[in-house]
Amino acid sequence: MKMLKISEIQDCTSWECVHFINKKQLDISIDELNSLGIYTASISGALINNENELFKSLAEAFSFPDYFGNNWDALSDCLGDLTWLPASKGFVLIFESSDLMLSDCSFITGKLISLWLSVAELWSGDEIPFHLIFSFDHDV
Repeated sequence: MKMLKISEIQDCTSWECVHFINKKQLDISIDELNSLGIYTASISGALINNENELFKSLAEAFSFPDYFGNNWDALSDCLGDLTWLPASKGFVLIFESSDLMLSDCSFITGKLISLWLSVAELWSGDEIPFHLIFSFDHDV
């Protein structure tokens, strides 16, 4: 069983930024990543049932400004900026227990992944890691 390690997050600024992994394989401490200057947020995927819940959860996780418009364009704009966050060396979002999110909201999850890859490409120009992790409670 391959573990996802902090060094893989820290050193990877390529398109390999979306991960699907069993929670047992997630060898990442949010506190440790934050101490390295990599802003790390966690959202329960079990709570995401529609776009509004996704936007609300992301706005809270990344402390979006009040002007966040709760739509896909605004999400792209905010994720592409993030200057209000203390991190300067990277960003990680972990969806824990994401089984239901992927099965019940596959279209929304697909749009999020597509948007994430586009924004990650922008961050990679500055060599800033930008990772999205879907953690499952069962084997993937």
